[in-house]
Amino acid sequence: REARVDNSLLRLLFTGSFCFHKGALEILESLKLLKDRGITGITMDVVGTYSASTKLIDKYRLADIPIVFHGHVPQDSLKVFLANADVYVFPSLAEGCASSGLEAMAAGLCVVATRESGLPISDGDNGYIIPAMDAKALADKIEWLQQHPNDVDYVGVAASRLIQEEYTWECYAEKIRLIYRELCSSSSQTQTF
Repeated sequence: REARVDNSLLRLLFTGSFCFHKGALEILESLKLLKDRGITGITMDVVGTYSASTKLIDKYRLADIPIVFHGHVPQDSLKVFLANADVYVFPSLAEGCASSGLEAMAAGLCVVATRESGLPISDGDNGYIIPAMDAKALADKIEWLQQHPNDVDYVGVAASRLIQEEYTWECYAEKIRLIYRELCSSSSQTQTF
């Protein structure tokens, strides 16, 4: 992923099911807050299903916030969205470890997410953590990132490096192998009476 060319525009991306527990309300409210503050030069693409949030979306459509809903797209098209975005926004309320967020990190995007997203983010190093259900914190972080384009690029590179080095199939296999050895070792030490 190349460094941003146009620092006056910050392109946000969300992928997946755009619904309440994925942070849809916080995303919409944060974009409205930014618009109310007079912040310009921010766009957002939502790629994925959004039918569960149509009433919420209709409420915010009246606010004329800069968001485009694309619906479900083929994997090749998703790659284009990942390549063209600057920041991946994922204020989820509950996840194991979201594969969509891992994809964004692997693509070199700066990720803004909640702890509840389950993503392997070290705040300020390879992404940014915001509190759950806090649209103001999300808006503040987006505004800050727009003012600090070098940090957007730096954090995205660090995120990509983390995924490439520690989240490969080889690393996964090695972790499983270590767990298996530990289980076998502990079961052979167990005494029966």
